[in-house]
Amino acid sequence: MSLAAFLPSSWQCASFRCCPSIGWRQVTRGWAGASEIEALLRESGAGERESPAPFFDLTFYADRRYNAFEVHAADGRLKGWYCNITRPARIADTEVSAEDLALDLWVDPQRRVTVLDEEEFAALDLSPVERTAALAALREAAA
Repeated sequence: MSLAAFLPSSWQCASFRCCPSIGWRQVTRGWAGASEIEALLRESGAGERESPAPFFDLTFYADRRYNAFEVHAADGRLKGWYCNITRPARIADTEVSAEDLALDLWVDPQRRVTVLDEEEFAALDLSPVERTAALAALREAAA
């Protein structure tokens, strides 16, 4: 995942606000996860189809193994949080990137937690140290 941004390389986190209806895929250079988030919203009962589309506040961390998407309805209501378990983000002057490790987390507004894509994560060729770190990040993000 790579986002264009103008950030000093000393920043330890970067945040963005995006709206699918005004060029989500262009802003995120091809990230295809928006449809997965919309499906989760429908399954949890929070995802009635809206116009304009919901918006997302994205936060990337250079010192954590996850990034977080705070998902809002078009009227600003909080719908939940979606976290990707990743390698720590690389935050540079003109780019933010994070390597997704398949494991995801959905937290609804009532703080109910759903772990996603465990089978995909289990199939990844990761060292024991990296797998342990990713699972620790999942616990941290769920807390």
